[in-house]
Amino acid sequence: MTMATGKVRRVTLRRTSWLGSLLIVLTVAWWAFDLFVGPPLPAPADFDQMDPIIAQAVRGALEFARRQRGNQTRRMTLGMVYEANGMLGLAKKCYDEVSRTRPHDAQVRYRMAHVEERSGELRAAIESAQRTVDLDPAYQPARAQLGLWLLDDGRMNEAEARFHEVVQREPGNEAAIFGMVLHAISTRDADRAAKLLLEYNLLNGSNASYARHLDLTIRRQLGEQVSVTEAGARSAQVRPQWHDPWNDAVKAHQTGVRLL
Repeated sequence: MTMATGKVRRVTLRRTSWLGSLLIVLTVAWWAFDLFVGPPLPAPADFDQMDPIIAQAVRGALEFARRQRGNQTRRMTLGMVYEANGMLGLAKKCYDEVSRTRPHDAQVRYRMAHVEERSGELRAAIESAQRTVDLDPAYQPARAQLGLWLLDDGRMNEAEARFHEVVQREPGNEAAIFGMVLHAISTRDADRAAKLLLEYNLLNGSNASYARHLDLTIRRQLGEQVSVTEAGARSAQVRPQWHDPWNDAVKAHQTGVRLL
């Protein structure tokens, strides 16, 4: 090896080392920028108009997310705080940004579906729920919720298919079982609806009040006369509670007046 060749190799090695160091510095700088700077966080403009307890919860979540604006887990939590307390537009902005960086995250898509449904965008919610099921076929609460929304949209056959899929995979899923009862009621098949109530012992289950409410509707469809007293006792609005860990994570952030 000549002296000239050795010098060229040393220069080349130094240049390669310098370029490698520069690449590392730029990578770290970009990571830090993305983590600590990141996209702006949506924030409410009317803290003074909020319930003080809700305002405190929102401020806490917002401040925590601002410390690392590029931390998508913190942005997701902020979105859930917004959603839990009825700030759907702000929640959607958070979820949209998280979804941009996590396009295959089923839980983010599920949250977007719920925000869309509560905002009156049922068709969009159905699309997002279907996307959730595609991303995580094992999460049966999302499949059951998809069926319930399909039922709301009048897509009876699709809804029934989703309910049966859930019950086959998770026999005790009450959302899907009640969905089958609702499907029977909607199609005026009161006999089948009554049989389902008995078969799954829904009148004695964790959503017994809701089951009694549906039982009243079924008996009327069957032509029974229901006393005014009984009708009044059972006609109160009953909100069922399904087993859904991803929804429970949002409910954990509820403060002040219950909004979900």
